[in-house]
Amino acid sequence: MVSCKSDNNTVPSIAGETTDMYDGLRIYLKKSSADGSQVYIDTAIIVDNKFDFGFLEPFPTSEQLTLEMDTAPGIFNFVSENEGIYIKASKDSLMYSEIEGGVDNDLFSKYRKMRLEHGIRVQKFQQSRNLASENGTVEKVDALNSDWQEKEAAFKDAMKELITENPNRIVAPIALEFLLGYKYVDEVETRSLYNKLGDQVKQNDLSTVIDERLKKMEVTAIGNKAPYFEGKSPDGNIIKLPEILGKVTLVDFWASWCGPCRVENPNIVAAYNKYHKKGFNIISVSLDQPDAQEAWIAAIENDQMDWNHISRLAYWKDPIAAQYNVTAIPASFLLDENGVIIAKDLRGDALTKKLAQLLD
Repeated sequence: MVSCKSDNNTVPSIAGETTDMYDGLRIYLKKSSADGSQVYIDTAIIVDNKFDFGFLEPFPTSEQLTLEMDTAPGIFNFVSENEGIYIKASKDSLMYSEIEGGVDNDLFSKYRKMRLEHGIRVQKFQQSRNLASENGTVEKVDALNSDWQEKEAAFKDAMKELITENPNRIVAPIALEFLLGYKYVDEVETRSLYNKLGDQVKQNDLSTVIDERLKKMEVTAIGNKAPYFEGKSPDGNIIKLPEILGKVTLVDFWASWCGPCRVENPNIVAAYNKYHKKGFNIISVSLDQPDAQEAWIAAIENDQMDWNHISRLAYWKDPIAAQYNVTAIPASFLLDENGVIIAKDLRGDALTKKLAQLLD
């Protein structure tokens, strides 16, 4: 035991036990800061397979904490509760540690179990689908996909229920951040769920991060007018978004180095060739790197992308990507003739089907 404090303004300890660990190994207590980085709070020493962080300064609001341990793989997440917490740390994988705490940690354990079980289902589904793709029929693959869609919908509904039934508990923003991060919910549904959180929970750092992220996403929400931008084409001409709007326009974020983008390009080319004469325009914004002018131009030619292109060759520092809150590519926004966003991230034949609805 190494962490002792004399301040009277303290709360009961976070303590625990493990098995078969050498005396002197360290166990670390951390929390996430507002910018998402990990901040060390305290360190304890393992003695006789036990550890104790001593009395801690109280947390203003409940928040997610993380435990790490020398030589033990993984991390263990739990929740601060300003009351005694006891952890049975698994040296084989901290992920499978057990905790005795209050209501918040009971709920967080439920959340963690839901995620672990869903992760196992994901692996089984991927294995079954891969096997069916190699040895099965199209009908078998379709049946697996259909069954999986139902399972994913049930999982999402269970997570949403956990949020709405516990609006005043820290598990609510934790689960909401997961749903948003893995795109189980869009910004509209996320905002609706966020608005149901209790006022005190909204003061939590994680809730603040979610709110700020939503504000950025809502700039390009479906139904909003696409932000103005302009940029230089490969030959140095300035292209402005309002000047190239058709009846329908695709704003496409990509890069010559992006494998998934290059795989998607033939689908976009096919849609453009079919619907350009009916009023479908495209402007592609490349996130190529500063020294990749030639690679950018070569990719345009090789992929036969015969439409408007701009780039600042600024990689992930591209201001238009930041303006549209693009953090991964390919990413795309479909606009109507007034520049209003009507769809996002249409992949495969989804773009052609949408254009058929709009232009045929």
